[in-house]
Amino acid sequence: MTTQAAIHSLRRFGLSVPDLAQAERFYRCFGLDVAPFEGGGLSIRTAAHGREVARMHLGPRKQLHHLSFGAFDGDLDQLATQAIEAGAREIPAYDGGPGRWFVDPDGRAFHIVADENRSPKGRTTEELIVHAGPNAAPGRDLEVRPRRLGHVMLLTTDAGRTASFYMRALGMRLSDATEGIVSFLHHPHGSDHHVIAFVQSPGPAAFHHASFEVPTVDAVGIGANRMAGHGYKEGWGVGRHYAGSNFFHYVRDPWGSFVEYFCDMDYIPANTPWEPRKVAPENSLSSWGPELPDYFLVNSEA
Repeated sequence: MTTQAAIHSLRRFGLSVPDLAQAERFYRCFGLDVAPFEGGGLSIRTAAHGREVARMHLGPRKQLHHLSFGAFDGDLDQLATQAIEAGAREIPAYDGGPGRWFVDPDGRAFHIVADENRSPKGRTTEELIVHAGPNAAPGRDLEVRPRRLGHVMLLTTDAGRTASFYMRALGMRLSDATEGIVSFLHHPHGSDHHVIAFVQSPGPAAFHHASFEVPTVDAVGIGANRMAGHGYKEGWGVGRHYAGSNFFHYVRDPWGSFVEYFCDMDYIPANTPWEPRKVAPENSLSSWGPELPDYFLVNSEA
């Protein structure tokens, strides 16, 4: 019996958007580097490592363009076989470069490529050092520069079915779920609590948000204030999730989806037994935080 192969990283996401200048301003304000890439789009990178975490393509409306996952070189062929057996269709190179391209049963394009392992080696939050006397809190001039892409969340008409496909195709594992609402997946090579999640929604398969790690909850809050100062005032947070435990703030982008600052997420070490929890609906979104805005779960691609 062949052992199931698994991806080890979420490398990037791609979006089609109707205005690249608008996209450049938004992601620069968020704290990421932006540059053109060959073919006429934008490459979004972290300042810390210079790693590409997103691509923006010009299109008539905002929609998910693709997801890209990293794998160990020796696992690539097995992952391709798993994807096809799970119901994916292989397609020609969709966005250039090496690797294998597929379309999942709901029409999402995804990419698997041999690459370095970008996942953290453990929990990565910086400890808060409390000094004697004043000045424990940072000033408003704290630089907020996300250091890595943590996860993406997609909207789907059946969260459980879509999660099952990615578990069979990419070797991912269920972390937690609220039946009929949301499923969170991690990979077995040492992973954040989730690197991809699916939330149930009527309408077409769609992109909901991408989440970027910052070192502390202070950076989450100051980043939120700074985005509001740039005019990006709609969103949700600051709060703390129950599934994953991370602090969060979401900022609504110009097209109705979101980017998230997060820190202090649960970590699942490599090959560690993990019992998925059945999360109660009241805990499926947060442990605490402001009231959820009515636009947060609207499918902006419908």
